[in-house]
Amino acid sequence: MSALTVCPCCASAVEAPGVLCDPVQGLVSRGNKIVQLRPTEFRLLQRLIEGYPSAVPRADLLTAMLGDTLPRRMPKAKTLDVHITHVRRHCDVLGLMIETRLGVGYAVRFGTAADAAVLRQDRFGVDQHRRGSLDTGDHALIAMLAARGLSALQISEKVFIKLSAVEAVLAERSDRLAS
Repeated sequence: MSALTVCPCCASAVEAPGVLCDPVQGLVSRGNKIVQLRPTEFRLLQRLIEGYPSAVPRADLLTAMLGDTLPRRMPKAKTLDVHITHVRRHCDVLGLMIETRLGVGYAVRFGTAADAAVLRQDRFGVDQHRRGSLDTGDHALIAMLAARGLSALQISEKVFIKLSAVEAVLAERSDRLAS
């Protein structure tokens, strides 16, 4: 069975291993869980499912992202990455994991919500420690969220950085303010 089938009743729904996508309402369901995506995010996920199990090139995803609209100017290179991040956040609960294939594009993988959580932890937690330290932008973001009254745990969950890294930044910041 192919990863992509067209619904015989409405000829518009796309179905993949255990996933049902409704482009009319922007709904994606798997098992008993349903998420709603914005139109751009939905088109990206739909293109990734169409390409399953292969990686979908960035150029194809940019075309899917733009849809039928003609932009006044071409989107920046990171625009696609931002949209993919939004799709990842929505689809983690469904167990849909979007992998980055360096030099190629992105690929969708089907698993459980727990698998997606582990992948997210690897992507955002372990990578931060592998680099050795967070970058200046991460420090500024953590400081801004702390100033808004968010706890270390809330910040960690919001920006997908390990709690221990957030606590270290906040401790360093409070030490600097105390001296």
